[in-house]
Amino acid sequence: MTQMNQADEAKEKAIKKVHRGATIDEYLMVSNAVGKVVLDGKDFTSETVIAALGDDYAKIREPRLIGAIIRNARNEGWIRPKGPVKGTRKERHGAWVMEWEVI
Repeated sequence: MTQMNQADEAKEKAIKKVHRGATIDEYLMVSNAVGKVVLDGKDFTSETVIAALGDDYAKIREPRLIGAIIRNARNEGWIRPKGPVKGTRKERHGAWVMEWEVI
């Protein structure tokens, strides 16, 4: 068994905090949106999930929950990372986001 480095430990701690801070309703909204995007079978980014959430995105107090749920999908073997792409959301000023491939 390998030891986690400090960065991995900090990431795991942050992800657990995100999960604890989310309500059941938020978790279900994001899980359903990620599931819908994955079932569509096309490559996607977190921005695709935000679009799938529509008006419900404003109801999520912890937007990092999207990344945590996407991570769960990766860990379950449903998706794999393709690489970073330029984002399209004006609020993020074209920041890079990970593109995911549905397996």
